[in-house]
Amino acid sequence: KRFIIILLLWRALQIFFATLALKYVPAGETFFYPPKDIRSAVPTLTWIWGNFDGSHYIEIARRGYQTHEQGFFPLYPFLISLVHRLLDLSLIYAGLIVSHLFFFISFYYLYKLLILDKRESLITLVFALILFFPTSFYYVSIYNDSLFLALATASLYYGRKQKWLHAGITG
Repeated sequence: KRFIIILLLWRALQIFFATLALKYVPAGETFFYPPKDIRSAVPTLTWIWGNFDGSHYIEIARRGYQTHEQGFFPLYPFLISLVHRLLDLSLIYAGLIVSHLFFFISFYYLYKLLILDKRESLITLVFALILFFPTSFYYVSIYNDSLFLALATASLYYGRKQKWLHAGITG
C-alpha cells in the first residue's frame, strides 16, 4: 500500500511539473523531439517523455540503426519495437510501457534484495529515495535507464542467491 501511494504521488508530481513546464518554458529549436509523424499521434504531455535520446531509441525501433546511432545499445529499442508490433501501439506508448514495466521489475528485485538482507524496515525509505531523486523521471521516460536498473538489480539478486547462470544472463 505504501509503495503504491508513494508511486502515485511521485507520478502526480511529475505530471504537475511537466504541465507547468509545457506552459511556461518555451521549447528551443535545438531540442531533439520524437519524429513529428510519431509525436502527432499522441498528446504533448505524452511525447515529452521521449525527447533527446528517447527520439533516437524511437527511430532505432522504427527503422533500425542509422548514422551516428551506434552508441545506443540494441535491447531497449528492440523491446520498444516488439511491444509496438505486438500491441499495435504508437512507438511512444510502447517505449513508455517498456520503461514502466522494467522500472517495476527493478523495484521487485530491489525488494527481494532488501528482504534477503533482512532490511525490510528500509524498503519504504529506499523506494522513496529512488523515486524522489531529481533525475528519477528518466526511469519512466523513453530511456534505457529502467531496463539497466532492472537487469542490474536482477543480476545482483541472482548472484546473491548463487544462481550464476541467471546472474550472468541478466548481467
